[in-house]
Amino acid sequence: MADNRTAILILGMHRSGTSALTRVLNLCGVDLGEHLMPPAQGNNETGFWEHLDAVDLHERALLELGRSWSDPRNLPADWQASPAAAAAERRIAKLVRTEFADSPLWAVKDPRMCRFVPLWAKVLAAAGIDLKVVFVLRHPDEVIASVERRDGISPHESGLLLLNHFFEAALATVGRARCAVTYQSLMDDWSGCVDRIARELAIELPLRESAAEEIERFLDRGARNHHVADDAAALCESLNGRIYRAALDSTTSAQFWDKVVDLGDTWALYRNDVLPYVDELLDLMAIRGALESHGRLPAITPPSGQGHNVPPLARLQFRMIAGLQDGMGRLGQASADLGAMVRIGSETAADLSATIAAEVAQMRQSLESLFGIAGAQQQQLGEALVQADVLRRHMDDIAGRGDQRLTLFATRNEERLQDMAVARSESEQQLMVRVDALASAVDALATQARQQADDAARERKAEALRNEEETRLKYEARWSRRLRRLLSGK
Repeated sequence: MADNRTAILILGMHRSGTSALTRVLNLCGVDLGEHLMPPAQGNNETGFWEHLDAVDLHERALLELGRSWSDPRNLPADWQASPAAAAAERRIAKLVRTEFADSPLWAVKDPRMCRFVPLWAKVLAAAGIDLKVVFVLRHPDEVIASVERRDGISPHESGLLLLNHFFEAALATVGRARCAVTYQSLMDDWSGCVDRIARELAIELPLRESAAEEIERFLDRGARNHHVADDAAALCESLNGRIYRAALDSTTSAQFWDKVVDLGDTWALYRNDVLPYVDELLDLMAIRGALESHGRLPAITPPSGQGHNVPPLARLQFRMIAGLQDGMGRLGQASADLGAMVRIGSETAADLSATIAAEVAQMRQSLESLFGIAGAQQQQLGEALVQADVLRRHMDDIAGRGDQRLTLFATRNEERLQDMAVARSESEQQLMVRVDALASAVDALATQARQQADDAARERKAEALRNEEETRLKYEARWSRRLRRLLSGK
């Protein structure tokens, strides 16, 4: 095993130029290992220069945490203490041990690594390996255009992903030896760019001079599909633009990181005040989609002619309300359902939501053949859009009250349950004939359910976990695309 080993983590968002810089450093004498991802036609014809085992362990960790590379949500708050993180650490340690045991200077590049820097730092410290970090930044408009062209991801979503990748990695590397360079500087003067990396990270690149000719051939300037002029005014209009502007205006990485400190305060506001609400909306969309995919809820769409005129946020609100309406509205179709809701009216909002979801799934499976429920109830759509507008007007107030939001949500649900109980009393005579006709069948199903409940409880939980695992992978891309369309308003 080599002594005084150094590992370089090359960090940056997808399509930021990390592949080009990684190959240049590789030609200068930095080991990348043997098991590399092959080039892809129409994507990275000159190679990704990513270690397949690193990509695989990052993909697994994201999947086990309920995320994907294109998911703009925060990672779970306690993700570093999760079984997924522990498994990822073991895989990183194995990769370091099997691929780079005898390498004095080596590097790993994978954009997904931006979200897992703490795990790499922990493993490398335990192995006694010196950690160095290189950030690659590219004009945000170029990154967004390239991601949209390759993956069909909307500009708004790509911009949020770019912020996540940068700030999560930046916060995880504070106090470490790190250098920040731009893709433009690499393409304009690769030699000066490499000199800066070597100087600021205090590393020796043994093949730098002898590789000059091959590096020139590799950096094919004509293969660059997206190029945007560095308009200072335009860059200052977004947080991503200000980060890139800071990189352009800094002659050293130390100057750049000093400027990032102030920008980090702005990011903290986004992360703490805005992203949690986005996470909630996306989670509700995922739950709604999973129920639709299993046939437990009918698909609901805005009325004809209105879908493309509804703002993206309003469309997300509509989806959220539609899902909640399905969950509660169908429980109001029979007196047994209304009684169940009254019994759970005193529970907390979180417990109520979980109970409603479970009741919807169970009652729909048991009574679907009797009630003949099929298709969406289009008469509810107009009311849903009105409620979406009401929800949007109250959104700022709800966010400002913080912890009071949960209490308000519970109170509103209790009031709604009380209203539904009153409605039950008023309409009981109209429902009596139907209830009598179904009483025998409901009693039989209830008796059977009580007899099977204890034995089937664990089986249902296990089956739900398996279905969730299968559904996540199968429909992950579908929900991401749906969200992108909703956010873009298209």
